Amino acid sequence: MLQTKPPETRILTLSDPAFDPHLYQQSLALRFNYFVEQQRWNLPTYGKLETDQYDTLFSRHILAMRGNEVIGTIRLLPTTHNLFGTTYMILDAHRGKLPDLPANLMEYEIICPMTYEASRMAISNSVDMKDRNAVVECLIRSAQNHISELGGNRMLGLMNPVFKRFFRRLGIDCTEFSPRHNLPDGPICTLLYDF
Repeated sequence: MLQTKPPETRILTLSDPAFDPHLYQQSLALRFNYFVEQQRWNLPTYGKLETDQYDTLFSRHILAMRGNEVIGTIRLLPTTHNLFGTTYMILDAHRGKLPDLPANLMEYEIICPMTYEASRMAISNSVDMKDRNAVVECLIRSAQNHISELGGNRMLGLMNPVFKRFFRRLGIDCTEFSPRHNLPDGPICTLLYDF
């Protein structure tokens, strides 16, 4: 169970000299468990770790911690990211480059240093159902704060539209920035939120 106080957060970047590979491995293992084993998504894996072309030196990983255990994770990538023709997940899908995701995921293309894509949010099975929203809120707040420190003020996320209500409860005004698309595990759309 979670302690009464919110979980602590850590920010990992692969380019940081103080980078902790063990925490990063825990984060990728959590993503594997959540997305590959539970959700049955067809994603690139390395053993029991889920990692893809967007885990680069430019990505930032927000970790929710319970002691030394990673219980939640979310990845941030600047929308200015372009590495060997790979931009960020939503834009690459929008342009029809990702066969497992629909195209037309944005009203218009965003390439802006003020805007970050948030993706790969996963919560550990060890978190009780009643505490999961607190972990999600912790990750979102930490991502907002970190983006603000970097000079940004917007996030994009590809998720179920039901998250609009959750964000509004947090005081975050978000809009649907794409048509809704129905996938086998439910509807998705791109949400855009300013802060």
